[in-house]
Amino acid sequence: MNTLTILQNALLAKDISQAKAVRYANHRLGGDWAVAQDTKRLSEKDCLIVDLHGGYHETTNALLKVRISATRTAGTAWVSAVKFQRGMLPDIYTCQLTHELVSEAYIPRFTVINQYNENIIVAGSYCERQGYIFRWLDGSYHTIRQPEARTVRDYHSDNRPRWWRTAQGIGMELEINCSDRDKLATKLHSEILAERDGSLDSYKGVELIGGPYTCEDYQKGKTPWEQTLTTIKDIGGEGHAATGGSNFYGIHLSLSRSLFTTFHGAKFVVFFNQQKQLCQLIGQRSTLYGIRDTNSSGYEIRKKVKDVVYFTGADRDKTTIHSHIQGDVRDKITSKNTSYYSETSKYEPVRVDDKRYEVRIFRSNLRWERILKNVEFVDAVKEYTRDASASSVSTPYTGTVDFLYWLGKQAGYTHLKAFLVDNAANFDDSKNSEDFKQRVNFKLNKTLTTTDL
Repeated sequence: MNTLTILQNALLAKDISQAKAVRYANHRLGGDWAVAQDTKRLSEKDCLIVDLHGGYHETTNALLKVRISATRTAGTAWVSAVKFQRGMLPDIYTCQLTHELVSEAYIPRFTVINQYNENIIVAGSYCERQGYIFRWLDGSYHTIRQPEARTVRDYHSDNRPRWWRTAQGIGMELEINCSDRDKLATKLHSEILAERDGSLDSYKGVELIGGPYTCEDYQKGKTPWEQTLTTIKDIGGEGHAATGGSNFYGIHLSLSRSLFTTFHGAKFVVFFNQQKQLCQLIGQRSTLYGIRDTNSSGYEIRKKVKDVVYFTGADRDKTTIHSHIQGDVRDKITSKNTSYYSETSKYEPVRVDDKRYEVRIFRSNLRWERILKNVEFVDAVKEYTRDASASSVSTPYTGTVDFLYWLGKQAGYTHLKAFLVDNAANFDDSKNSEDFKQRVNFKLNKTLTTTDL
């Protein structure tokens, strides 16, 4: 792979079209002839790195090109990789937040305390400008804000903790009302963000956001959420009793996109659309957020897998994947061998974007067993739809029967099973209600007590 191809691929990853990527790459590198000469000189083993400012630089086995300009002129310098590795270049160091090589002459290093109370060395002025670190009243720097300084911030104005970007799991957004929002913000765990949201009450509404944890983390109390629910109640916050906009406040559970293939993700989306009565029972609300049509619940928008993605082309290796155009879905066409995403609306059971699958069927609730029930349901559907047939997940009630049969054979998911046993009478399907009651008669752990809504 030559330097031109590497740069083209890097540009394509930034959502630039093929034609523009080729044009930009040739412009940056001086045309095909210059690239050929450069490739011949540097061999085929070269690659590109991105510096702190988004600039592209070549690296070889022998040399590292280090960007040394932050606030001054656009200077670059060649340094020996061997000398750097041997510690012979004290003014060059690696930022432990950005993982970039940095010159201390232009970006002084700071000693920063991270969320685990460990000292790390970072590119100080750069990380401070980017909002990666914060200066506390005692003059020390931290990767989190000083608790007393935390407030409920504007929607998505907070920088997410860096580990959220790579962790695989289930993240949660909990919508509540709280009469003293700023007091709540100061008492929250550092990994729980508090933000305003236009869909909530403008004076008391708060959206609490947590990062991706595994289902097991939730079950074993390894997340800050259980303590957060206690804090909300102590301050007088409300969950499902609060009304905002046109409907109940909600709980949104987001799964990392990397947990799905395209086909698996499509089946996941269709299951939540077509198994309407099951989702309404477990979600504890009959209609979805933002549905103003009194004749619609918001379900059944995606009725078949082809309504999420479909395949064309006789040659399997040249298959093109299309997102289905429906509502405000953005059409994306890309080759099979590159990253692909479709995008669904937030007024659907599952919203899909380039980073996550967000399940939006749940009513807000401050009871921990209800939170666990929701998390277990999302995790169970994720696991079930991996191997389930597209025909099953897209057929109303048939998909519910197949899912319950699978669930009954699985260890765990005890809060989900207990809820189904306890609330089978609320299954809103007169034709299949008696059959449903029979199918959710799971053999529960005898130490597990069931509860009412």
